[in-house]
Amino acid sequence: MQKAMALALLLVGLSVGDETKERVAWTVPVHVADLLPDGSLAALAGWRGPVFVEIGASDRNTMDVEMLPIVPDAFLVTAEPLVDKWARGIGRRVQSDTVLDSYEPLSRHHERGIILPVAVSPTSDPQGESKTFHVGGNAGCSSLLNVSRKAEFGSWCRKVREPTREI
Repeated sequence: MQKAMALALLLVGLSVGDETKERVAWTVPVHVADLLPDGSLAALAGWRGPVFVEIGASDRNTMDVEMLPIVPDAFLVTAEPLVDKWARGIGRRVQSDTVLDSYEPLSRHHERGIILPVAVSPTSDPQGESKTFHVGGNAGCSSLLNVSRKAEFGSWCRKVREPTREI
């Protein structure tokens, strides 16, 4: 059993028992949404009402909780690059004990919303590009931007260690 586990780990590019001081990100491709042939989100196919876009939702004061109940014909597309916050969003759609062993729609955080584990930034490359995402100890301090030492808002972010990761 131990040999099979070691082989499985080696097959995915991990070394067993090799401890290093520097950590390296282990990334995996994950199917998070379906696209139509034209590149648009399948979740929005045929939607006729307003569409809201939320950038960097985190896990409080989110539009699926605060806006969708007020605007019953709206659909929400949320971008949240922090995987733990993305997972919390998905977990809000329904109580987990009501869907045990049932198929759940990909990345749906609301019947009228989808949350995607992506950061949004301008790019001139139609295929997208990798950028450094600064992950703070406080979710609100995480950004594609560097920490500003001069900003008045968010002064607490200056005290937060800023590890980074490529996205």
